[in-house]
Amino acid sequence: WAAIFLCFQSQNWNTDAATGHPVSDGRGGQGRGEGTRRPQPIVASSLRIIAALINPVNGAGGTEAETVTLINRSDMAASLDGWKLEDENDRTQTLSGTLEAGELRTIALDAASGPQLANRGGDIILRNADGAVADRVGYGKSETANEGWTTIF
Repeated sequence: WAAIFLCFQSQNWNTDAATGHPVSDGRGGQGRGEGTRRPQPIVASSLRIIAALINPVNGAGGTEAETVTLINRSDMAASLDGWKLEDENDRTQTLSGTLEAGELRTIALDAASGPQLANRGGDIILRNADGAVADRVGYGKSETANEGWTTIF
């Protein structure tokens, strides 16, 4: 008897939100499993999005305290001044301060005017002070099913 092994590969690319065209040639990223994904960043950066509380337990008055956790992977302090967190609908929150070498920081998102993490899935974008994409992660509906659970990217 004989056997055939078929292998399939999927890829994703950073694209312009308005046109859908690739942002840059050769900047594709490998998918990361069901729901989550991490396309390659546009610029090199030691800062990464590593987790998000997308569907928090509702607080008083029905408010949700969504958070995004960043890490500085380098051996030097990094300034967050002018950096922004952004959702797929271009809502942003400007960051400030310094992230020491190896430090993690959980940032509470401004529910009134900052990024909003949709429970149906979406993207979280980290932009540097020049406005370039330093990191971008995506999540699907399956990551938001358990209220109060943190999604790891």
